[in-house]
Amino acid sequence: MMDVINNYFRSHKLEDSIIPRNREIIAKSNLETLKIGLIVSFVVFSGAGIYYLFRDPMRSIPDFVFSISLVVIYFLVRKLKNPSIVLICLYSVSEYFCLFTMSLSFVQPNMLAVVGVCILCILPSEILDRSQRVEFFSLFNTILMSIVSLCVKDPFFGLKDSIHFFGAFLIGVAVGAHTRVGHLQQFELQRKTESQRIIDFLTGLMNRRKLFDDLSIMRKENKMIAFAVMIDVDFFKEFNDTYGHQSGDLVLQKIGSVLSEEAARNGIVFYRYGGEEFIGIGTCSQINVPSVCESVRMQIEDLNVKFEESPFSKVTVSIGYATNENNRFNQDELIRMTDSALYHAKRAGRNRTVAWEGEFEFLKDLALRLDDELIV
Repeated sequence: MMDVINNYFRSHKLEDSIIPRNREIIAKSNLETLKIGLIVSFVVFSGAGIYYLFRDPMRSIPDFVFSISLVVIYFLVRKLKNPSIVLICLYSVSEYFCLFTMSLSFVQPNMLAVVGVCILCILPSEILDRSQRVEFFSLFNTILMSIVSLCVKDPFFGLKDSIHFFGAFLIGVAVGAHTRVGHLQQFELQRKTESQRIIDFLTGLMNRRKLFDDLSIMRKENKMIAFAVMIDVDFFKEFNDTYGHQSGDLVLQKIGSVLSEEAARNGIVFYRYGGEEFIGIGTCSQINVPSVCESVRMQIEDLNVKFEESPFSKVTVSIGYATNENNRFNQDELIRMTDSALYHAKRAGRNRTVAWEGEFEFLKDLALRLDDELIV
């Protein structure tokens, strides 16, 4: 008994921290619950309709009407994605079940409402939402079902129904609290695992794997990249050799913070591309890319991280960018162009921003790289 009470209060505390961080996965779970509930209910009620069709045709009509309505609802909700709309639909369909149960009181006035008891036991466990809302919803329907039973049925059946309804409500609330704790903890664990898979722990930015995942999704959805930005920390190997890797990690953390703030302001998604390299992509063609790049470069320079071995006496970055005017280039081409622009920024003396200038620049870039390899 104490475990049930502890789980009840524990679920309330967990909701405040976990639900806001897991809205999407909770919405997916609610949508799956909604679809499974519709399918199972369709099988049960259509089966009941067929059963009664040969024994009491009038009794089968509500079952068939309800079954058809379930099919319609299923095709309306199966592709929903917005968490709030999914939740509203789940509550609406649940209320529809409750109203249907109440209608059976008119059809079967001398029978106990077994379906209503089952619904009140299951509801709090199946709706993943804040406990206050779920419990209020369940209590509201418990009272409503009891009133309908007392008004429509024989007093004996009406009173027994009411007792069963409130008993089912208490059982549903207790079991629902326990179930929600399990679901919420599982979702939080999934979120943390996914976060570790796609987030670079050092900088807080998304990692290279997440970049390729996002590019793959964009490719499938035929979304074009409006521009790409590549950033490289100047003379970073020498910085690590001089000041140590811990100091190098602190530099990358500070740069990660600058890029996170810039991403929040301009809607650019930055990733740690590898080592001391970062890449940003954007889908909005209205952003002033040269201004953003120069702002990032100056902010990092203004960190004033001492680096005496650098020609600039502090940590700086080189930036290359390319824009995709008229959507002429695919993802691979745009990233190759951005990489070429970054190479030119480093070749031109570092601590500067360079834009992609066209195919001629690419050929010149290729020649320079081949020349460097031959010299080495």
